[in-house]
Amino acid sequence: MAFQIVRADVIEYLTGYQGEPFHAALFDPPYHLTSIVERFGNGEPEHTKTARDIAARSTPMGRHAAGFMGKSWDGGDLIFRAETWAAIASALYPGAFVMAYCGSRGWHRQAVAMEDGGYLFHPSIFLFGMAYSSGMVKPTRLDTKVAEDEAATWEDHRYGLGVLAPALEPILVGQKPYTQKSKIFSIVETRAGALNIGNGMIVKGNHVARAGSSWGKAAGVNPGWKRPSHANYQPKPAHNKGRWPKNLILHHSVSCTLGECASGCAVKVVGEQSGIRKGGGRIVEHESSTTRNTYGEFKA
Repeated sequence: MAFQIVRADVIEYLTGYQGEPFHAALFDPPYHLTSIVERFGNGEPEHTKTARDIAARSTPMGRHAAGFMGKSWDGGDLIFRAETWAAIASALYPGAFVMAYCGSRGWHRQAVAMEDGGYLFHPSIFLFGMAYSSGMVKPTRLDTKVAEDEAATWEDHRYGLGVLAPALEPILVGQKPYTQKSKIFSIVETRAGALNIGNGMIVKGNHVARAGSSWGKAAGVNPGWKRPSHANYQPKPAHNKGRWPKNLILHHSVSCTLGECASGCAVKVVGEQSGIRKGGGRIVEHESSTTRNTYGEFKA
């Protein structure tokens, strides 16, 4: 299979595109992170505002022009326009998936633009994320800004956009709708719109996933069990592909060893919080369902 790399403005390239449609699209677009402070000033009195501040207020879209840290490629509002994503959709097969990075401050505007541009969002794969540990905090200390007699009260308080250390880069996942005929026809015809879940199974050591049934039984667990109302019923055989992939995957700490997690490992922490699952599937050492009555008492 031959590959070709084309370096071009994506909108100009796709406008009037006549080539074969694409099966998927991956994007790391500009985040448009121009600071509010840079756009409008930092709350100083009106008489101290500069001509730049006044101009920014009078031309809201113009405030994006400079871009984050003065980078022109980050300026504008390209990813917040529905027409941007519609142009991309025009070059995709029906059913094609789109994955696009976005900023944690503007992902919601990008999601709306993508939806208005014609994409579907599925609940379990709407938002992915790339987790990292190198994010730096950039808060402002409140105790240095208040009167001296108030400083002790506010010693541990911070404010600003960087109060929490950034640790997640959101990735929006949208899908171009299937053709009008049917999902199956569309997938078979275009080869786009289905996920190869089998190759995404999560295998751990010699783990063999149990093949369950609607009644919670599985082959190998109780081989002689049969559904009472169907004498000829036999449970489905177990498979060895692994566990079904989730829409959340935690990565072990680099300090973890085989069979033992390092202190602070995300997998270890979540495991400790979720309780112990016995062979029958019930979780013990966990809050009882009967104490949670938001929707009334849970029945057996």
